[in-house]
Amino acid sequence: MSDLRVRQRPAVSARSRPAALPPNLQRYADTGEALVAEPFRGITADGHVVPRLFSVEKTGVSTRPLREAAEAFLASLAPSSGHGPCSAWTRTGGAAGATSIRF
Repeated sequence: MSDLRVRQRPAVSARSRPAALPPNLQRYADTGEALVAEPFRGITADGHVVPRLFSVEKTGVSTRPLREAAEAFLASLAPSSGHGPCSAWTRTGGAAGATSIRF
């Protein structure tokens, strides 16, 4: 048990992505980029997607308040505030007028 000690890790900013990441973090970033590029297939606990687990259907309830709240939150994270999300981790897009975020 005398071999136990705190592992030394390079200091890396959590607010902005450095030009070069340490190799262990670069592997995480590369894996994340590859996963973000894959199409969304569903939510799974064991690697097997259960088809039609949750149906997508119109409910008549407006999603506008949710969208507006999300947009206001993202606007509060403007790069000028110094608290914005890292662009490598955040993706936006979707249909016109829609906002989607994937971390």
